Amino acid sequence: RHLTEVREESAWPVRCALALLFAGLTGLSAQLAFSLPFTPVPVTAQVLVALVAGGFLGRYLGPASQVLYVALGFLGVPWFAATAGNPWFSVGGAGVVLGASGGYLLGLIVASGVVGWLLDRRVHERRFVPILGVLLVGVAVIYAMGALQFQAVLHTPWTTTLSEAVVPFFPGDVLKAVVGAGILSAVISVGFPSSGGEPGVVRTVSLRDLGRRSPSSGRSGSCPPATVAGRS
Repeated sequence: RHLTEVREESAWPVRCALALLFAGLTGLSAQLAFSLPFTPVPVTAQVLVALVAGGFLGRYLGPASQVLYVALGFLGVPWFAATAGNPWFSVGGAGVVLGASGGYLLGLIVASGVVGWLLDRRVHERRFVPILGVLLVGVAVIYAMGALQFQAVLHTPWTTTLSEAVVPFFPGDVLKAVVGAGILSAVISVGFPSSGGEPGVVRTVSLRDLGRRSPSSGRSGSCPPATVAGRS
């Protein structure tokens, strides 16, 4: 089965925990940051996590994870990336979201949703190149929202906006999209060998199946047995 089926069959607590996990991973990736001397926008690994969140969690939970990240940072959790003016400590607060680099944070939300929506539509797509194309669309969304807010806050000419807020980050973000496409193409379907089954048979399991009790526990409302599918 495709990852979409596995995800949709998982219990809501599991899905919410995954959204919270990816919010935390985004915050952690913000600590892998450095500043460039000519722009207030830091270089971080957040783009990679947001793109993978969209592909892994889908069009709803993917952006929800990024909403959690941005909202908690807005409320003061100090997990936004350090900036040129504050290079040693992570920051939080409304000023970051509303500042020159805040559009990139908001872009993480929209890009994650766009990536999730496009990959959910191409539900059986497992190839690297089409997934990479989708992730590059997500990168373009982040740039569009980031550049718009950068220009609106600093009132820079568009040539300056592009040279300070887009062009320097493009090679690195393309590399992040390549890495993200490799990750997603590897895990976009989840399969487990069946125990004691026929050779060449794969037992596909949902995330909820992994944590359920055995039938002997007598728990009511247990998950249905996992599907057993032949593999050619």
